[in-house]
Amino acid sequence: MNNNIKKVYVLFKDTSWNHYEGYKLRNGTTVKWDKKYDHVKKTLNDYKDKIQELPQESSNYLQHFLLNKKAVKYTPIKTVPLKEFGFLETNSNELTFYGIIGDSVLIDLSRDRIYH
Repeated sequence: MNNNIKKVYVLFKDTSWNHYEGYKLRNGTTVKWDKKYDHVKKTLNDYKDKIQELPQESSNYLQHFLLNKKAVKYTPIKTVPLKEFGFLETNSNELTFYGIIGDSVLIDLSRDRIYH
């Protein structure tokens, strides 16, 4: 996925990960936190048609999360809230939902895979 990212759109971003009470978006909406990130996935799905309105990062913005990392199936056992979530647009114009856990783990919310 690393060389295939064209654009990164950020829907939610914070410096902390302590969002057990939910994620407050720029428009004032609060997205509930849950262990499987189902509310985040639903919100991302709702914003798919509005991604052009979101802040955009460079294509190499998430490179350090993907470089020399393995992708494995995500199974929530003990889950912490996300620090960030949004969309990855690939060179083939496919949208992937992503989230960042802590400082070193990227989760592909579309395929339930983590890169670590």
